[in-house]
Amino acid sequence: MKKRSIVQLLVVLLLVLLLAFAAAQWMMDDGERRVTTGGPKDGGFEPAPLSKNQTILEEPIVDPGSPTQQPKHILRPISHSGWVNGDVYEVFGEIENEGVITARGIRLRVHFKDAKWRRLGIVEVPIDRPTLAPGERSSFRVIFRDGNPNLVGEYILMTLTRP
Repeated sequence: MKKRSIVQLLVVLLLVLLLAFAAAQWMMDDGERRVTTGGPKDGGFEPAPLSKNQTILEEPIVDPGSPTQQPKHILRPISHSGWVNGDVYEVFGEIENEGVITARGIRLRVHFKDAKWRRLGIVEVPIDRPTLAPGERSSFRVIFRDGNPNLVGEYILMTLTRP
């Protein structure tokens, strides 16, 4: 009986990983950069372990000597957390520009999902400092007001910038 339960658990885990990969591919298809995911069970202000919280850098590492590559900004969440606060769900944290050029017009788009990864809503807001030079940081705060905040199981942070 235990072996059967372990096999079933492994099959479920494999399906979840495949769904997460498919969702990540879908997110990348519309030209946005997927930054990180998190949920209310992550706890604390520090990011959760990599198994629960993934950071994906969509941009390749640029060789400064390459004539075909343009330098880019790389926006990385330093920390983030989300939880229910009364009748809203709040996500806040800090983003850093780890690239070599200034990022301008930075906005966050947050997709809120339930435990079965069904879309609950999308909120898009500017970060506190929408222009970040290399090495600079800015905090952000996103409030999800639509629907029942207790249904939020995961959220996906994406950065949007002006070209």
